[in-house]
Amino acid sequence: MAFAACHGGASQHGAAPDVVLIVVDALRADRVRNALDGGGPALPRLARLAEDAVVYQRASSPGTWCIPAHASLFTGRWPSFHGAERRVHGGAIEVQPLDADVTTLAEVLRARGLRTAAFVPGRDDLASAYGFDRGFQDFVNDPTLAVPSRMAEAVGHWLDAQGGPVFLFVSLDMLRQAKLPATASSAPASKAVPPDCTTNFFPGEYSTLVNSYGSVPTRR
Repeated sequence: MAFAACHGGASQHGAAPDVVLIVVDALRADRVRNALDGGGPALPRLARLAEDAVVYQRASSPGTWCIPAHASLFTGRWPSFHGAERRVHGGAIEVQPLDADVTTLAEVLRARGLRTAAFVPGRDDLASAYGFDRGFQDFVNDPTLAVPSRMAEAVGHWLDAQGGPVFLFVSLDMLRQAKLPATASSAPASKAVPPDCTTNFFPGEYSTLVNSYGSVPTRR
């Protein structure tokens, strides 16, 4: 996950900084750590961000699955306090949306004058039905955005059209959907080695998303 405040030309004249939140589902922490430490495949753009950022060596999620975890990111609350969790009703387990009285980060930043947008690759979990569109002026949940080049293009076009500070959320889900390599297909699911997600996707095609923004996040 990358969370950054980006200062462009407008920000230097007193306007609010841009805020960018990128969540890469199922990206293994050890892959990223090894790459940044020089022991794995290079992630040059992430390494540049790490040079001028706070890097958390140990972090834990408040939820073991996407809906409560993302809801906590957007609200700053534990799942038991924001409501987006599994609940038992009439003997059946149902997934609940965000509680109506919970304020989201997008709502806070929109009220402060930032243009807000979310780009989600056609996910059923991070959907409007669960309240994840709350506070976003532009909420795009489109399966075609699962293609890296299309996600980068959509985000780049949106950014180019903005004339002031923004809050941008991007969900990258291709790693969670990636198929296991053929060499691991005969192994039990719990023992199968996951694909090397970082070299296949993150530093390559998705680097155009970072380039389209035009600056290194948090650079002063």
